Amino acid sequence: EKGELCWASLEQRQGRPAEEGRIPAYEVLAVRNTGMVLEVSVKEYTQPMTLEFGTSEDRNAWDRYINLAVEMLTPESERAELDAARAIHRDREIEERRALNEERKKRLSEGL
Repeated sequence: EKGELCWASLEQRQGRPAEEGRIPAYEVLAVRNTGMVLEVSVKEYTQPMTLEFGTSEDRNAWDRYINLAVEMLTPESERAELDAARAIHRDREIEERRALNEERKKRLSEGL
């Protein structure tokens, strides 16, 4: 069986987590520590999943844990596909940042 990252919200409804899920390790494209939260980008989702922690130490530790879990639990048969998906994801993020920066520049020049 393939490794999965399992999660559940602390919020409860009728004694169960309000939200919970499983993500196969080989679907995690990136983990980004923003300094406030962890953003976990997954193949199937357009927006990253946001994970909040009580302390920066916990956030930094979980950043390492998730990256290690993905590295160790991704089957060899999925690595090439995951690497290709990560490259596409990085290119898309770069293009989104470039467009956002261009929009900011445009607004700044219009404000002068």
